[in-house]
Amino acid sequence: MDSLPSQPTIVEQAYRAILDAICDGRLEPGERLTQENVARKLSVSRQPVGQALLLLKQQKFVCEAGRRGLMVAPLDRDFLRWVYELRLGIDPLAAAGAARNAAPAA
Repeated sequence: MDSLPSQPTIVEQAYRAILDAICDGRLEPGERLTQENVARKLSVSRQPVGQALLLLKQQKFVCEAGRRGLMVAPLDRDFLRWVYELRLGIDPLAAAGAARNAAPAA
């Protein structure tokens, strides 16, 4: 018997949802982000959102907005190119993994 494939944690799901929104422009550079608003939009608690935002801050997708919390970081052309090149490499691997682990159609 094989072990079950691991499911993404709520933090990973929140991270991915926020990153996708930044990369596809639904969250624009300079847009203010609060844990409360993001948690409400994602229907999760503030704790995983806070952890996801911390990861995004470490990776420079979000930055400090003074006393106002965090905001979507301004993105320069080189950074966007790097993100898209990274996703070109990662997304096919993620899709292949999902296809391998998908339950057979009933």
